[in-house]
Amino acid sequence: MGKDKRYFFNYKTLSFEAARVSSFRKFVKGASLFVASLAAAAVYFYAYVSVVGETPKQAVLRHSNVVLSSKLDVMNSRLDIYEERLGVLEERDNIVYRSIFGMEEISSDIREAGYGGVDRYSSLRAMGGRPGILERTMSRIDRLNKKAYVQSLSFDDVYKVSRRAGDMASCIPAIPPITTDPEITRYSSSFGYRSDPGNKQIRMHSGVDLAAPTGTPIHATGDGTVCRIGFDYYGYGHYVMIDHGFGYKTRYGHMSKIIVTNGQEIKRGQYIGDVGNTGRSFGSHVHYEVIYRDRCVNPMSYFDLDMPPEDYAAMVGD
Repeated sequence: MGKDKRYFFNYKTLSFEAARVSSFRKFVKGASLFVASLAAAAVYFYAYVSVVGETPKQAVLRHSNVVLSSKLDVMNSRLDIYEERLGVLEERDNIVYRSIFGMEEISSDIREAGYGGVDRYSSLRAMGGRPGILERTMSRIDRLNKKAYVQSLSFDDVYKVSRRAGDMASCIPAIPPITTDPEITRYSSSFGYRSDPGNKQIRMHSGVDLAAPTGTPIHATGDGTVCRIGFDYYGYGHYVMIDHGFGYKTRYGHMSKIIVTNGQEIKRGQYIGDVGNTGRSFGSHVHYEVIYRDRCVNPMSYFDLDMPPEDYAAMVGD
């Protein structure tokens, strides 16, 4: 008898006959097999997740994260190199290029300035992965872009100034502000610490004093632009300041008369006013300052009072 059929003995016919299986029983049998298969699959899946700890989809995502993290590590290594090279350019720019042309250094505050006001990387934090790696990488890229932009602007400025390098010789304050005739001019006070003529206290004297009669002509000591005209009752009195470019400025104090105006272009030797005794002054003289990169320096390093008076007169056109 076949294994796939059931038989029973029919007492009426006195013979074995094949048993008929109802459709319902067939359905129940098939459904039972299907449910058993699902149960077996569920048990297998549970056992796999319990042992391995992740689903196949999670495994694919984990692998993708590993690949992405590796790429970000490589990118950060390259950013280290770019950051180092940019740092060398910044240092060379401040110490060499800008120094040669008397330009002010760009402060680290400007070079490192951030964007501020907006959390630019909040969306990256929600992406997961290694804690903060996307945020740090994008922050470094943005910071390098900003620093590179600042450096590019600096090179543009240096280039513009370098094209004027031929003018530098005429802009540097290189002559005395008044005549060198010893019968008119007397070197009355030097640059540096001295006993103040008013209160006898030791104070820094930021320029030199050249005594001369009131009305003695004062001349610009280099090409430039008048950047300030003012009056300081307790200090300089009537004064003129000229911006010569290349980091240089000069100031002429205690004047009795001023004939130039703010913004006026000035040539070396040009008459700008007269010696006086205005402000905190104890005798007719011109207080003369040379300011280089916002710091007062000794004016005597830039001119020679022993210049023959006739040479000075020829230079200023008197």
